[in-house]
Amino acid sequence: MFNSSQISFSQTNLLPLIVSDLLEAGELNFNKNTDRKLLVSKLQEQYQSLQVDEKVKTNISSLGDEKTFTVTTGHQLCLFGGPAYFIYKIVSAIKACELYALHNPDKKFVPVFWLASEDHDFEEVNHLYLFNKKIQWNKEGKGAVGRLNTEGLAEVLNEVKALVGESEVTKIFEESLAATSLSAMTRYWVNALFGKYGLVIIDADDKDLKRSFSSVIEKEFKEKVGKSEVEKTNAILGEKYKLQVNPRDINFFLMEDGKRERFTEANTDWQKILQEHPEKFSPNVIYRPLYQEYILPNVAYVGGPNELAYWFQLKGVFTANDLVFPQLVLRDSFLLINAQQQKLMNALSLSVEDIFKSTDQLKAQYISGKEEWNMAQYSNDFSNVFSSLKEEVNKIDASLEGMVDAEKARLFKQLENLSSKIMKAQKLRYEIDLNKIEKLKNQLFSGGVFQERKVNFMEFYVHYNEQYFEQLFLSSNPFNSCLKVLSDL
Repeated sequence: MFNSSQISFSQTNLLPLIVSDLLEAGELNFNKNTDRKLLVSKLQEQYQSLQVDEKVKTNISSLGDEKTFTVTTGHQLCLFGGPAYFIYKIVSAIKACELYALHNPDKKFVPVFWLASEDHDFEEVNHLYLFNKKIQWNKEGKGAVGRLNTEGLAEVLNEVKALVGESEVTKIFEESLAATSLSAMTRYWVNALFGKYGLVIIDADDKDLKRSFSSVIEKEFKEKVGKSEVEKTNAILGEKYKLQVNPRDINFFLMEDGKRERFTEANTDWQKILQEHPEKFSPNVIYRPLYQEYILPNVAYVGGPNELAYWFQLKGVFTANDLVFPQLVLRDSFLLINAQQQKLMNALSLSVEDIFKSTDQLKAQYISGKEEWNMAQYSNDFSNVFSSLKEEVNKIDASLEGMVDAEKARLFKQLENLSSKIMKAQKLRYEIDLNKIEKLKNQLFSGGVFQERKVNFMEFYVHYNEQYFEQLFLSSNPFNSCLKVLSDL
């Protein structure tokens, strides 16, 4: 059972300034000129070897209808999902479709997951974190990661199961290993988990889809549109914001002989390659969004903070290529706090907002709220007592005054010893609580990284099973940009 709450992103420092300033709802633009027949054909082809939910079949077929549009998200092919926000992106896209449909009853919206199968940065996808342990796929990865075979992943999954045990999810992962490539494997398990919601998964590493995009590719090579347009935009945005991407003279890679390398001026035969082998052209970070919007009837893209930050740099490239820029939607961001962590926060009088302060700030805040042991008050009280006692003793027998002073000195020595022990005990108690603060921060920000950006979703699924996904969908609302906090009761 979860308690769901929300806090403003302004209290978290999770959003880049450019997203806070420029993200706006706006109106959906349905003026899409998509080759729907080709799209449906390629999707049906890609799903041939899978057990397909009826909702997915219906959604793929409906993409041939001019009144059907997509809401897309996507990600690198991270090992078994990688960080939890891989899952949060998908949940957000599915929920966005439901919300768009409520306001546009004459349209149909299909959630799409774009497999970033052409990315070549293997080191970014070859691992995951579970319970502070890094589990890594030790394999030499070159070229487009989606084309890599799955050799060695059975051993990796055994490491995962040693930490989370057997579950419906690990069973799905095990079945996915029969796939011949990382792209096909990822499609299998994502479809198994989210096919019932109608999620359509596309791998755009395809010859025919690339051929349909060839006019945009040709324009980039001849006119260097990407470089000129992004540089113009960067000159404006760069005055205030930290920029995510910088263009190259040619913003495409050449995928050939198991490698993915930059096209250069030396590739003088690019026109012949484009005509005969369009599949060898792989868009970089600037043209991947354009490729997506070209082949899909897409009206909105659901992305994370850093993704959306670079999308804002691309508007000029879209305009120069006569492509509609989609509505940008910030994916849902979640923080899960288990029962033990919530109990600890309560004991330390920490709010969720406090958690986003640095460890040093939290420690200082904790200490400032505590009263330090002070012996001065008690010393003054004892001094007053002995002063009065000494006056009375003098009235009776002045020779006893020395004994009073001696007794005062003895008692003050005992008081100092007691005070020293009290201060030591207080310091020890503070150290215990300060260590608890540090432990809590390390759990929610492992290695200084916010939970959803590092921890794999299985760490939560192992405790909550299907309730985990159910609660995510229940709390999701990507049109309400804030941090969703799920606290275990």
